[in-house]
Amino acid sequence: MGRVYLLGAGASRELKFSMTTADLALKTTKTNKLCKAGLLSSGYFYDAHNFAQSIKARLPIPARLDMTDDLSRYICEYYSVLLGRSISKEDILNNEAISRKINIETLYRHIEEEIADLQKKEKESQSQDFGVNDPLVKMCFVKRQLVKYIHRSLSLVCNYCYSICHRILASYIIKYRGDVISFNWDILLDEEMQYTGQWNYKDGYGVKFKDIIYKSGKKQDTFLQNKSDNIIFKPHGSINWYRKVNGEKGLYLFIPVKRKVRGGTLDILGVSEYDKNRNQCYFTSIIPPGIKRKAFPDIWVQIKDVLERADEIIAIGFSFNDNDCYVKKKFEGINFNKDLKISLINPETNRTLSMYKDVFKTNNIVNTYNTFGDYCQWIVKQEQMKIA
Repeated sequence: MGRVYLLGAGASRELKFSMTTADLALKTTKTNKLCKAGLLSSGYFYDAHNFAQSIKARLPIPARLDMTDDLSRYICEYYSVLLGRSISKEDILNNEAISRKINIETLYRHIEEEIADLQKKEKESQSQDFGVNDPLVKMCFVKRQLVKYIHRSLSLVCNYCYSICHRILASYIIKYRGDVISFNWDILLDEEMQYTGQWNYKDGYGVKFKDIIYKSGKKQDTFLQNKSDNIIFKPHGSINWYRKVNGEKGLYLFIPVKRKVRGGTLDILGVSEYDKNRNQCYFTSIIPPGIKRKAFPDIWVQIKDVLERADEIIAIGFSFNDNDCYVKKKFEGINFNKDLKISLINPETNRTLSMYKDVFKTNNIVNTYNTFGDYCQWIVKQEQMKIA
């Protein structure tokens, strides 16, 4: 029996953090306390652009987050039809009302559907024209550019944001045990778990990596010393997981540079990485919604086992939205404990309660807090009472 934390986008929404920037030339550091909104699927481009702009002025080397013309043109054309009005790149990035109507998960799925249709047509026509102007090639470029934008934006957040809420949760998980099922691509919790010294990247994901590569170029043994007693399962992948571009099977783990040198560097995790020591190129393994989202079957096997043994689930910001239909299907094959208790941290009370009752086949569900921040405040108060 045990406790399982179920994390969705709402667990990465409240970003309260201190950002320390370093000027290596002057050998000085400066710390700013910030409170920013994390990235949601609806309005993702607005949130990402806003975050990048907010930290840009505080960095000796500006953090860039660019949207390619091809990607912005496609989004404008697609959503202009859906919204019944013309929109621009400026609207996508800076008009919150319009940007909230643009959902990256829906967008990605539509791109994949277009690619599938084009592949079918070219197969039927037996076309051999695969130049840069070929519709299929252009759509594949757009898909890659969207994945690059998603990965780049999350890398920026994780590179500079040392989340206070995630640090509180990580310490709580380590102290009172429990495994995590995270549907988020970011490594906000992962880094804070590692920061405790009781969890490490090497064995903390329930994944066997073919190799570990260090962004700093130097092996950081202290990151990998202690065996992890808690597992963070990430069935949608993670921004620090990669595969070789040559199609070879197996996952590779990239360790970010140490925090103390991040303030003045742009050496963040990229959508593609090159390791000069191995002369190998790698590409991110994050899995947006679509036909290939079931990319980690071994992780799902472990998730099933963990959930069947759980007597308590704490669900933070995960509401089984329309893009998570396959997750519901996965959960249908799980034999949950008849005495399972579920605590929700989610503002969408009625809808979420109804959805959880349907999925978990139980009425033993309570909505305890509206936000992740509220839940973390409760954790702090509980720990203070125990000390007193």
